[in-house]
Amino acid sequence: MLAILIIVVALSGGLLFYCSRANCVVLFSHGTPEVPQGRMFTIFNPLRNRDSEHTAERVIDDLRTGRCEQVVRDIDGSQNYDPRVCDVMSRTEGHALIWRQDGESSRVLVYAVPEKHARLWIGFRRDEIGFVVSSLTVIQ
Repeated sequence: MLAILIIVVALSGGLLFYCSRANCVVLFSHGTPEVPQGRMFTIFNPLRNRDSEHTAERVIDDLRTGRCEQVVRDIDGSQNYDPRVCDVMSRTEGHALIWRQDGESSRVLVYAVPEKHARLWIGFRRDEIGFVVSSLTVIQ
């Protein structure tokens, strides 16, 4: 029993050490975020910086309100917003982060919206204050 405990602790410690040294956000991924009906399995680095994810969660909460169109217009910066974003996000409750790609000056987070069989893509760009939301796209 003690040997099993030691092995589990050693493996857990090794995994945490690997995660702390890895620069990547995604440790393992199977599937593609471009196909909303497809299955995707992703293992994220548990020690990643989650600031962009917290911002995306606030945006998603705003998209589920009656202010959705205004939020999308403010982010896109024009009157030519994608109405599918509000169509997909209204009256939904569930979503899950399934993909994330970090770059020097941009980030992309992809959320599955299983109730509507869709994917919400949230783009970020680097600004003076950090990363800010720059685009919203839906793929159904």
